[in-house]
Amino acid sequence: MRDLGLVEGLATGIPRIRSELRAAGLPEPRFEELGSFFRVTIYNKTWLDEAEISERQKRILAYLEKNPSITSATHQKQNKISHPVAVADLNALVSKGLLRKIGRTRGAYYTPVKKEVK
Repeated sequence: MRDLGLVEGLATGIPRIRSELRAAGLPEPRFEELGSFFRVTIYNKTWLDEAEISERQKRILAYLEKNPSITSATHQKQNKISHPVAVADLNALVSKGLLRKIGRTRGAYYTPVKKEVK
């Protein structure tokens, strides 16, 4: 492809894609290995607005618009849910690239993924 002038050959494509997605406030792309092939899934704003995010998860994101972080205990109390459900909601947003988990066990908290400023 480089010989045809279709790619730069500088290995900057994936970092540029990630940077542009962060700047747009979108989740990280998902890379999947499929034997000798791979698949890249890039999410757009429509995906964020549709059923992929539950109402409780939307409330987490709304909470984080006004607060710098959230804990599983806070999410649990606000939504009257069990601790495992609260952790699952938060970790699902981490896997979608919308939150970052700080810490591993007790005392862990979640912050929104920062948008990159150009």
